[in-house]
Amino acid sequence: MRSASPSTALPWARGKWRPREERLQLLDVVLKILVPVFLLVCLGVALKYGSFQGYVKDYPHRALVALQTLSLG
Repeated sequence: MRSASPSTALPWARGKWRPREERLQLLDVVLKILVPVFLLVCLGVALKYGSFQGYVKDYPHRALVALQTLSLG
């Protein structure tokens, strides 16, 4: 009975995966691109459908209250 070595047992699987460091670098680059794009899309949708208007309208008041609170502390 012949024993198959790992390189001949699955010849089609050789070179299928990149080295781990290269995969992590690729994942890092993809996430650095997709996360800001996703956040910009969410901001655009919020502005388009008006769900962001309450925050924009309330922001000056909240910022002023926060400054006053910090100055008291």
